[in-house]
Amino acid sequence: MQIFSGRGSFSFFIKAIIVFSILFGLNGCAVANRVIDSVGSRFTSLSNRYLQEGDRLSGEQRQPEALLAYRQAVEADPENLPAIKKLANAYQAEGRRRLALSYLKQAQALQPADPDLAGLIASLQTPPSAAPLKLLWSAQLIGDVPVGYCLGQGKILVTYEKGLVAALDASSGKILWQVALSTPLSAPPALSNGLVFIGSQAGDLSALSASDGKKIWSFATKAPLYAAPAVTETRVFLASSDGSLYALSLPEGKLQWSFPTGGALRSSPLVAGPTVYFGSADARLYAVDLNNGSPRWQHGILTQGAVESQPAVNANRVVFGSGDGKIYSLAADSGGQYWHYDTPDSIYATPLIDTGMVYVASSGQILAALDELSGKPVWENSTSVAATTTPALAPTIIYYVGPDGPYLFAVDRQTGKDLWKLDTGDWISAGPLYSQGIIYILGKDGTLLAYR
Repeated sequence: MQIFSGRGSFSFFIKAIIVFSILFGLNGCAVANRVIDSVGSRFTSLSNRYLQEGDRLSGEQRQPEALLAYRQAVEADPENLPAIKKLANAYQAEGRRRLALSYLKQAQALQPADPDLAGLIASLQTPPSAAPLKLLWSAQLIGDVPVGYCLGQGKILVTYEKGLVAALDASSGKILWQVALSTPLSAPPALSNGLVFIGSQAGDLSALSASDGKKIWSFATKAPLYAAPAVTETRVFLASSDGSLYALSLPEGKLQWSFPTGGALRSSPLVAGPTVYFGSADARLYAVDLNNGSPRWQHGILTQGAVESQPAVNANRVVFGSGDGKIYSLAADSGGQYWHYDTPDSIYATPLIDTGMVYVASSGQILAALDELSGKPVWENSTSVAATTTPALAPTIIYYVGPDGPYLFAVDRQTGKDLWKLDTGDWISAGPLYSQGIIYILGKDGTLLAYR
């Protein structure tokens, strides 16, 4: 049954309610307002309801939730100009300048004569920086969240959450190929022997041709894969969150052996000589024979936290971080401890060993250079961000990034002194990569950047 046929009948209805309320001693305006709110909400679009919710959350200083509401408003109506502007402002406040800029340009296309939009767009262009870097190229494949990337054989491989795998030329950023897999991805890629190895949320490892992305084979584990495998000429060593390390043959990908642990495996293994080293959430670092999986150290080496840092090996020493905030240096053959170094919080980054130094990044906001033999700090840098990803070493500089921020930081390798920081335009998804004078950055908006 249709009650209101137009604006006139709606107005008459409200007037009738007010008169009725006055006759019975009620507050006519209050009643009318409640009726208007109730009836009007039925005619408010879904997009505007999200917009109103975003405004409410913003007023309560709940900015992350407000941003989500504004984003839902724009998804419900891509031409909702107030929602687009507020979403852009919310992204700008988070330091996600590139995303804010893209939404402001979307708004400008809807309202090209708006002078305020032109000013806002101009203000979001690349800010001045003391960083002595030049942007060589940038490439944005899709509007999806990247999982990780790797560099090798003149290519950069990138994986995205929704299943896209892309290969780009490392010198130019030209897209060489793209493949959409049928399952969400959860691990960075690995590149070796002409194959690209991709881990999925379903627990499958896929081997693709590095030349065109064609799928060659796959292997299933029992839980999601969060780490890139380690690869030799004849084997792939795969860490799964089902708690086991798997050794697969190359080129066919057949299971040769597996080694179970008491916790999830979330970091990449490392092959050094005849041994595979890997950490587990059961707080242990393990060393097993790469040929048959037999343990080198009985029961592994116990720490006081989950081991989610890929180990590093140099000569007869294996160095790794733990969730207990410590960096350990062990004898690679026996597992005996040489030293440990304490930081305030968990270590997820791979230690970097070079020229007698061990470079350590901690989520406890510490970047440090340690003497490789004694573990004593040569310098310590109190970082402004949690250093959760592996830094990149250049000849004189160490580069690092933090979560939920757009900055690339540069520190002098010899002294630990801060040199500069660079606003890359969006939050950064993974640690920086460095090769032949070029530093690569993967933004959370899916953009890959190369600086020299």
